[in-house]
Amino acid sequence: MPFCRECGKEVQGDWKSCPFCTAIFEGNNTVSEPIIVMGKNPPSDFDSRPVTALIMVTVSLVVLLGPFSTVYGKSASLVEVALATCYFGDNWIGSGQDCVDSAMGALLKVVLIVAVNLICLVLIFKKPMEE
Repeated sequence: MPFCRECGKEVQGDWKSCPFCTAIFEGNNTVSEPIIVMGKNPPSDFDSRPVTALIMVTVSLVVLLGPFSTVYGKSASLVEVALATCYFGDNWIGSGQDCVDSAMGALLKVVLIVAVNLICLVLIFKKPMEE
């Protein structure tokens, strides 16, 4: 049984190309014994998708819950600013239109971060693990 000279996988003698690496079999592109192909990674059973998702979610939570926003001299998270109750009077985030603008801007950022995370998680886990 012949083997592909490019990827080392077993192929049929009448095939015109390798279905694994798409190498064209012109002339002497097959060998009669298995070969070790140098420079190519061996197949791995390790699935990095959960690790990628965990890192992505962790970074997003730090951005959402970390006290990185400064509003009127006070540290606050995006979620705190987005959920602030704005009323006309003295509020910790300010008063009047400034409060509404700050809260709406933060709410938009929170919604965008959560939406992007959900889309990325669906795409990460929807795609089958490649060999």
